[in-house]
Amino acid sequence: MEGSWEEEEMVKKVAILKEMQRVVKVLQYDVDVELESDVNDGMRLHSDHCPILISAKGVDFGPRPFRFFNSWLLEVSLDEVVKAGWSVDWSSGHFSSLSPLAIVAGKLKHTKEKIKQWRVKENELGKKATKDITDKMNELDLKAEESTLTSEEITTRKNLQQRLMEIESKRIQDIRQKARCKWALEGDENS
Repeated sequence: MEGSWEEEEMVKKVAILKEMQRVVKVLQYDVDVELESDVNDGMRLHSDHCPILISAKGVDFGPRPFRFFNSWLLEVSLDEVVKAGWSVDWSSGHFSSLSPLAIVAGKLKHTKEKIKQWRVKENELGKKATKDITDKMNELDLKAEESTLTSEEITTRKNLQQRLMEIESKRIQDIRQKARCKWALEGDENS
């Protein structure tokens, strides 16, 4: 007596799981990393494939590379941060024996650290400002539902909305630069 179609599918799935476990063990041995694996057994709308998802756990890929975003140039406080980072005196003390290139490299590294610290503070201030603006706008919206807003309140809401759009515009500009949309849309200049 032959098994039903469901039993055959279950046997196939068990075979796939065993094969997947074997592959994961081989990978763990080869790369010496703890791996997690999973078989996606969800609905397959457009395909009959069942992908094997493998992810590394606890892998340190090193520090994130430093990226400078063009939107930062619009910030007035950046000039002060760069001047403070660059103005460190590397010509005295035990640094006096360094070559001019080593001094420039040290100043660049110090400036980068200052910019990173500045960005952390600016991000926190931006998040707080966004929350404050949305809270005030929500207050005015609730008040508008109950009664008519005064002309001052309407102007205040418009100004808040404009400030929120400016904050979002900078964030979107950074996301665009991260994604290199300009390059994707306009193409490589060398081709």
